[in-house]
Amino acid sequence: ARNQSNGYYSSSDSDDYYPGAASRSDHDAFALTTGQKQFFLKLKDCAPLTTGFDIEGSINNKHCYCPCGKDLKKWREDNRDVEMLFDDVDWKRSPCRIFEPMGLMQHLEVEGEGCILHYGTRMYLEKLYENYNGPGIGHRCLYKMGDQKYRKADAQQTRNLQKAIDVGQRELARERERNHRMETELKTLEKVSKDLCKQKEMLEEWRSVMEVEKKSKKTISDLELASFRLLFGAYISLEKGKRVKEKLGKLVIDGVEQGVVYITVRASPPSSKTSFSLQKFFDGYYDKDKGLEALAMKPCGNKKAQKKEARDAAKKVKDTRRLLFGGGDDDDKDGFIAHAMLSTWRITLKENTDQSAENTATDEGGPLKQFKSDCWKQLNNLSIPVGKTMIRLFEDAEGGIKPVTDELLEYQITRAIKSNKATAAAAAKQLDGAFTRAKAYTRAVGRIMFNTFQDFDKHSVPRSTMLPIFQNLMLRGCIPGDDNYERDDILKHIVPFTPNPEKNVIKDRIGMKIDEEDDNSQLWTPDSIFKKLIPDTFIHSRSLILSGLEDGLSLGGKKTSSKLEEGSGLAVALRA
Repeated sequence: ARNQSNGYYSSSDSDDYYPGAASRSDHDAFALTTGQKQFFLKLKDCAPLTTGFDIEGSINNKHCYCPCGKDLKKWREDNRDVEMLFDDVDWKRSPCRIFEPMGLMQHLEVEGEGCILHYGTRMYLEKLYENYNGPGIGHRCLYKMGDQKYRKADAQQTRNLQKAIDVGQRELARERERNHRMETELKTLEKVSKDLCKQKEMLEEWRSVMEVEKKSKKTISDLELASFRLLFGAYISLEKGKRVKEKLGKLVIDGVEQGVVYITVRASPPSSKTSFSLQKFFDGYYDKDKGLEALAMKPCGNKKAQKKEARDAAKKVKDTRRLLFGGGDDDDKDGFIAHAMLSTWRITLKENTDQSAENTATDEGGPLKQFKSDCWKQLNNLSIPVGKTMIRLFEDAEGGIKPVTDELLEYQITRAIKSNKATAAAAAKQLDGAFTRAKAYTRAVGRIMFNTFQDFDKHSVPRSTMLPIFQNLMLRGCIPGDDNYERDDILKHIVPFTPNPEKNVIKDRIGMKIDEEDDNSQLWTPDSIFKKLIPDTFIHSRSLILSGLEDGLSLGGKKTSSKLEEGSGLAVALRA
């Protein structure tokens, strides 16, 4: 008989073996006991009940526990009113155990005929998973196997599962790639750490051998930096004013004076990492690519306008070529190059001649900034073509890039020429042409730097493009051995160039003959190493590339009589 005090049958009252064992029709939905209400409220926190539904498809999918079973006693014990419902249950006879999702639904359906807790749990699951596979498509385990709803849900669930597998595989591949990248970076960091330790040890050894006192760390104050900017700004303003007053180097297009240089750049495809190719940009203008004139033209409606636009485009391309590659001061007697270096640059990026005006990046400040930024990104790979061989002008160093030595450059050019099987006369001409191109390319780099220096706030030149030892040379006219170049700084600045510390050429030279073939030769001393060996090894050995950069950093170019160690024209002007 039913126990009227709690509304449930106990094992002593009836043959029923679960709580709430009365027909659902006997229970008023609005007359639930406190324990029954708490039971249903707690279902949302019963993870063991729903786990199997969420991982459905695994090999062993018995992950759904009936909340009325013995296994979930601890879950029910949090609320005494709930657990009291199960005080008299005969657990030995209880069918409540662990099921597969579909098995659980069948169990709840059967037992729900006589138990409101089972019935309510089934209703809860049906509501919870009614849109599991999309609007109106529930979890397949809610339906009878084989019926139409089941087949529809099963098909959708299989598709969803495959999508999840695909996503998981892509994520796994990305994670593996990320782990591989991190492992590579870690190895690189370990190597860098070891290299830095070796460099630090070598620097300390150099200080000891060369009798150099370690300099306390010194930084440039905000006042000193502001003073330099004011000085440079005053110099630029003075030069601009002088050229306007003397009417030197006017930029004229179709009879109209301009204060602007129009530079057309062939843009890279959208998929490229940079907006343009620095290599193709230099090669195109240096080799007088006729396609640049067509690229520089604006779309016109009639023949007369087209002729005018063609003349303007040809003038723009010619001006850009001269700005980039025009020779030194002797080649700028009309002052055009200096005027162009001081003028506003307008960059136009176009992929092809058919590109419409609205799809063309014409400079309003942004393209110029992008142009310069992409120049510095690609500078380490800038090369000169010799036949079909590309020969780099810079090589990677610790903390940045450095110009290749004259010796290495000549060797690589000569080897490339020999592979072309040219005659002696043709080979000599090609060698001279390659050297001329190399200096022209680096002169152009210097001029882009000069224009960048004119606006500190909007544009910048990364430190990696000019290592400290070259900064001192080109911007201060200061080389190792000069009194105003502290020796401790010199040792720090040549560390990025040093070969294997075990083959330490500077340390090994101390006490050796300067001229090994002369028995009466003087010996290398710390003083002679700073004044001769270091400048020769690190500066004069790279004279071709460095002189090109200095030329570009001089308004209109350096005089041919100028010495490398004097620095750029910019250094001379600021030092005066």
